[in-house]
Amino acid sequence: MLKTIIFDLGNVIVPLDFPAGYAAWSEATGLHADEVRRRIGSVDLYRAYEAGELSSPKFQEALEELFEKRFEEGDFMNLWSSIFSEPVLVDPELLMKLKQRYRLVLLSNTNDLHFRYIRRHYPVVELFDQYVLSYEVQSMKPDARIYQAAVEAARCTSGECFFTDDLPANIEAARLAGMHAEVFIDEPTLLGHLRERGVAVS
Repeated sequence: MLKTIIFDLGNVIVPLDFPAGYAAWSEATGLHADEVRRRIGSVDLYRAYEAGELSSPKFQEALEELFEKRFEEGDFMNLWSSIFSEPVLVDPELLMKLKQRYRLVLLSNTNDLHFRYIRRHYPVVELFDQYVLSYEVQSMKPDARIYQAAVEAARCTSGECFFTDDLPANIEAARLAGMHAEVFIDEPTLLGHLRERGVAVS
């Protein structure tokens, strides 16, 4: 019997639009979007930041050096978070119904600025009982350690957890950790996967 349902964040709860993000950086820096993409891809800053190896001030400083431009902290947060789109991909009403019977955990490869921005602009994340965030636990999916942290947050066994994520590699790692897990496609498909496992959603 399932006791905890664990959700990824990006492209599961909150949609991601990377072209929009590159376009925002292009407008802010005067560089072509392709050059923005090339510069960001030329360094290891994104991974290091999400792995908790860089503080937010150090990350901002590094990107300012990369783009040779300074930003106010709030402007930088908004620019860095310009990849997030609307509307959310899972209805908050569904989460509220699930929350009546199951513990809800958010498991995400993310970073401090992104998560602070999301909490301000996407109230749906406040429905979760606990967050397991890569930059806090210093481990990223599909590393086994972050799944262990998720099981601890779930307060049950791995076999009593269901996890959904948009990336197949992350789903495979969750299954290796003993969880029930399925790739997120859309909300109707998610409902089907939950019902297959005895989750009653009216």
